[in-house]
Order: sequence, then structure tokens, then C-alpha cells
Amino acid sequence: MAEATDRHPPVPTAVTVPVTHTGGQYAIRIETGRYRSLGETLHQTFGSRPRAVVIVSNPRVARHYASAVVERVAAAGFHPHLCLIPDGERYKTLRTVARIWDFCVARRIERRDLLVALGAVSWATSPALPQRRTCADWRSFSSPQPCWQ
Repeated sequence: MAEATDRHPPVPTAVTVPVTHTGGQYAIRIETGRYRSLGETLHQTFGSRPRAVVIVSNPRVARHYASAVVERVAAAGFHPHLCLIPDGERYKTLRTVARIWDFCVARRIERRDLLVALGAVSWATSPALPQRRTCADWRSFSSPQPCWQ
């Protein structure tokens, strides 16, 4: 936990949310500063089974963190794909989810690959979205294309 001050109560630095559904269960991990060790954590958790990681973010968040996340994910042996979506509540729709899905299909993302939400796109953790992939292309990050184009 982060330290409390006179003005603010202590803030947890990490929270794990267990999710159980008819097909099984998984955990969503929310942690301050997690992007710094994301590649290592994914490798420790999933080994080398997933080959690709789709990183869903918006331009505002990506501007600050995407380079570091992509670098660390690639260093851990994965093929990162950055999928940018518009910023704002009005884009948190099924239409945007469909565009993320199209982005994944175009890159041949498979069930064994990973999908990571970077920033405030919590609805992107839905089990309905693909959770992993193969046959990635580094160029997909070097010239990221917004999912909505």
C-alpha cells in the first residue's frame, strides 16, 4: 500500500480481481507501475506459449507508456501489437470492441495469445475478447494503426 497522508487515506498499489464464469476462471491484476515489469510477468505467468501480445490503449496513455511496455514485452520474447482506440467514455462501446476484434483478426491473434489493456480501457478485459496470439509482426508496433480507422 502507498503511504497515507493527512489529506489522503492509504491507496492500495495492487489489487487482484478474481473472475469466475461458466467456462472457468481467471484473475485481473491491477497494479500501480506494473508496466515496468509487464513482459517479465507475462513470461513468468504464461511461459512461451503465447507468442503475441495485443496492447490496447488510447493515444493519451500510449504517449506516456506504450514505448516502455512494447520494449519490455518484446524483451520477454513476445511479439507486441499496439492497438490504439479513441480516448473517452463515448468510445467504450461494442463498436469499438468490434474494431479491436478486427485488429486482432487482421494480425491472426489466436486464443493462446494475450490481450492487455494499458490505461483506462477496463472493458477490454472481457473474456469475450481473444486472450492470446501467434505469428506476430514487430512492424505492427513501429507503425501502429488506430483500431478505428
